[in-house]
Amino acid sequence: GVTVGPIPHQLSQLYGVPPCPDPRQFLAHLACRQGRLRPGGLPDPHAAAVALLHDWTSGKISYYTHPPKRDEVGVQLEAQIVQSMGPELDLEALERGDAEALAAVPEVVTGIEMSPCVPDEETMEDSHEQEDNGDDLELGAMTVELKARTKARGGGEEEGPPPRAPRLEEVAALPPLLQGQGLAAAGKRRKKLQKRAEKIATKLSETLVSAMQF
Repeated sequence: GVTVGPIPHQLSQLYGVPPCPDPRQFLAHLACRQGRLRPGGLPDPHAAAVALLHDWTSGKISYYTHPPKRDEVGVQLEAQIVQSMGPELDLEALERGDAEALAAVPEVVTGIEMSPCVPDEETMEDSHEQEDNGDDLELGAMTVELKARTKARGGGEEEGPPPRAPRLEEVAALPPLLQGQGLAAAGKRRKKLQKRAEKIATKLSETLVSAMQF
């Protein structure tokens, strides 16, 4: 059984079980009370003991303990009258001891020593040359205008908006058999737009470079 000795009255009152001098009898009544039965309707004292142990460890069963008894005979107190108070705490001596202990500790350097960065003569000359070249270069106001071009039927080129790639909503509105072709066409148009943007960027950079050379 879980308990040894007679069952306390408080434990029987907590579970609503009649007082039992035998722990096994108490567990049998507790199993019947909680419906923990074996096949055939026999009470299961093991299941009741497990439930009782769980209540004990979870704090459902409150308990207290008596303080240990003191042996008054073995306790002896001595009283003594002293002539003067004890010495005061010498803070200066304590600080001196701390300073001596810290001085005895070897100093450990954790940093890395680095030499100062001093520019050499070649670096200074290059920087002065760059400054001189920068002073001579003066650029005025410059405006660059790029226009999109599309091929006309007559073989020439005329201005017009760039082709627009179909959106996903438009592709989704197509029949299922044509959605693959729509996605492929959208991919081709997107590649064309990307190439066109790259060409425009190249022309813009060339125009800027040629303008800066004047």
